[in-house]
Amino acid sequence: MSGSKKNNKGTVIWLVTDGKPGHQNQSEGLVQALASRIPLDVKRLPVLPFWKTLIGKLFHKNFVLKLFPSPDLVIGAGSGTHKTLLLISWLFGAKSIVLMKPDLPRFLFDLCLIPSHDGVESSKRVIVTRGVLNRLEAAEKKKINQGVILIGGPSKHYQWDHKALVGQLQKIFSAMPHIQWVIADSRRTPGETKSALSSLVKENISYSPVELTDKNWLPTMLSESTYCWVTEDSVSMVYEALTAQNHVGLLPVRAFRENRIQQGVRKLVEEQYVTAYQDWLDSGELVGKSDFANEAQRCADVIVKQYRLSY
Repeated sequence: MSGSKKNNKGTVIWLVTDGKPGHQNQSEGLVQALASRIPLDVKRLPVLPFWKTLIGKLFHKNFVLKLFPSPDLVIGAGSGTHKTLLLISWLFGAKSIVLMKPDLPRFLFDLCLIPSHDGVESSKRVIVTRGVLNRLEAAEKKKINQGVILIGGPSKHYQWDHKALVGQLQKIFSAMPHIQWVIADSRRTPGETKSALSSLVKENISYSPVELTDKNWLPTMLSESTYCWVTEDSVSMVYEALTAQNHVGLLPVRAFRENRIQQGVRKLVEEQYVTAYQDWLDSGELVGKSDFANEAQRCADVIVKQYRLSY
């Protein structure tokens, strides 16, 4: 970076976290992609109290901030990180990069990485992405007989019918008996659905509840697998499976009302990146294009070029 304060370990990044796994996954995906391109020195810190941090910095009494080398970039995802991002950017002269559409005016940030379903146009300060960023990469050698089933749960946008879901899964398992299936649920999955999923376990079907897996289990499983079915409410998981170059099927979940995120998923079906469940029933094929871009890597390329970061 021109005028960079880069130390001997590389470009200094402060990653601001709000403790939410989904937001953390996005930020870590971008940092992982940057680290594959340039040397980095990454420091992770929680959201900071605004006035306490400002006063502590101005009077040189903020012990935590003095421990870290001054940042070149400060990155965060989630509305809770926005004020901390801007404060650090102002205090240290760092470039601020926010993931997702910010609640604050976009011109306050140096760069915004915003999913296309938010309807924002690209500009010097905005990179429009397909879905949210993630840290998935496709394994060099896929397991051609391995598939993953990703189960979400009810939300403010979607209803939930576990009996219909189980019926859909039974048809998939019957039609694709040669695949070793792994079912993975989420924190939103109701207890009744968990019980129904556990009853499906057979020789070629296993079930891994979210509370029994660590943060690296699912990324590894998706990276190595060839097939993936995802419930329609789990939009971020759809994009993770695509980034991992899976053949992705969409399990229907009834929405309370039409929304932009749903429209984005439908576009993936129209462009033949994802197979809708009904289309699979009609054709018997779970197919999809294999050229879905890794958005974290694409954004990392732009950032390296735009801020002239050293290789």
